Amino acid sequence: MWDYAKLSAEASKLGGPAALRAAYALAGRTKGLEKGFATGLRAGRTQGVVVGAGVVYVGFVGNAVYKTLRARSVVSADAEPAPEGSMDAQASDDRPDAAATTPPG
Repeated sequence: MWDYAKLSAEASKLGGPAALRAAYALAGRTKGLEKGFATGLRAGRTQGVVVGAGVVYVGFVGNAVYKTLRARSVVSADAEPAPEGSMDAQASDDRPDAAATTPPG
């Protein structure tokens, strides 16, 4: 059978040339969507892995920084205050604004 005869027989089965064009267009869209979904899922998985790894990394680093800063603040809060006659107390009295804040006497 000739190619045109095969095409004509297929068109007559579907209801005419317009129905044949619609069937081919639908088949092409379906095949394109299947291929697009497969490609998109493959690319999406790759991007998802990269973003997920970044989120986990930032979480771990943030937690480590928080623990370090928290430990430092606890250590500095637990430190004993400087005694009255220490160098720190004398250095604070040497400031020009210390005289204004220190009551006379």
